[in-house]
Amino acid sequence: MKIALSLLLAEYVEAAEVEHADTVGFQIVCPCCRESVFKTNRLGRGGRPSSFFSHRHMPPEKVADCEMRVASIGREAMGAFNGAARGQTLALFLSVLQRAVALDGAPYAGTTVEKAHWRVRGGIVGERLLAPMARDWTGEAFDGLVDSYDAFLLKTTGRRLDTAFARATQHRIARDVFLHLGTPQAGSSRDFLMRHAFLRVVGNARLYREAAAESALPSGPARMGHADPGALDRMVADAVRLRAAAAPAEEIRDAEAAAARWERSYAEVRSGLSEILGGFATGAAVAAALLDVRSTSRMNRTLREMGDGELDAMAYLGAAVRFEAVGTLLRLPYARMAWNHRAGLSPLQGLASVSDRDLGLRPAEVRHLGGDGAVA
Repeated sequence: MKIALSLLLAEYVEAAEVEHADTVGFQIVCPCCRESVFKTNRLGRGGRPSSFFSHRHMPPEKVADCEMRVASIGREAMGAFNGAARGQTLALFLSVLQRAVALDGAPYAGTTVEKAHWRVRGGIVGERLLAPMARDWTGEAFDGLVDSYDAFLLKTTGRRLDTAFARATQHRIARDVFLHLGTPQAGSSRDFLMRHAFLRVVGNARLYREAAAESALPSGPARMGHADPGALDRMVADAVRLRAAAAPAEEIRDAEAAAARWERSYAEVRSGLSEILGGFATGAAVAAALLDVRSTSRMNRTLREMGDGELDAMAYLGAAVRFEAVGTLLRLPYARMAWNHRAGLSPLQGLASVSDRDLGLRPAEVRHLGGDGAVA
């Protein structure tokens, strides 16, 4: 079968877009019988790999019936089904968005969410600074920050989602939420996210400076990648070919690890991460100085005392707040919220405030959602 159903996402997925690990993490099943499936790769004509979903331990006649039924699902029907499912899932996330954002507990150490947000909302920051920053909520604005944030996250935490499908799904959901926050009816949630992002900027000044210094001198592979942008694509293609050809596991791991190292280093060069984060550190200093300012005259006096160099940092401050707003959406535990909902639980059940957000799309140690009526 070329397509299957993700119980976690309540969407159809194609074999070509997922990896073997995704079939477990995203709870991928046959759309007909709802039995779990696994991904297989075969070499087709011209040595090109071709991907399929296969049943586990099913009678041949049952498999043939499922494959015939699944093959009849057309592109138009898939698109309509997935579109409806994504709309329902987006509504679920939006219904708990402010509480989900507040689980990112780093900005609230030693205080409460309410007090921290009042501190921002009640001063000149909320009145004069954040309102203009909240206007650019386009898809282009989101897309322009995703690569930079991924590189920053990898540099500062060493973490990323395991598979390309997991990363693409996380990015797609975060983008949908971001675009909704640009609509007039989303004002309160958008303002909440902007205040949260501002507080993250204030708290991340040191982190920005350290990450900027570490990124200033890219590694050898990064320099080579900058000169030869096609090198990364070739390394990824080599790893895919090895997996499709059922090469030894160690050889596959080595090829994939080499591609990952190259991608990480090249991303830093491509996004100009050092320069970006250096500017954010300057913007964070401005944010900290203005956090408790309550009047325009005091703001003007504070900015004069900082000097012209710091005045230029206001632009960096705006960019840093948008950067952290997008980053917060990219780090929300959408998969765990979706799993809770599909299992009939509150979306945020079992999720506690943490200072370092769990990035995993796939909840660990949970029962499978399979069975009739499992997809909500």
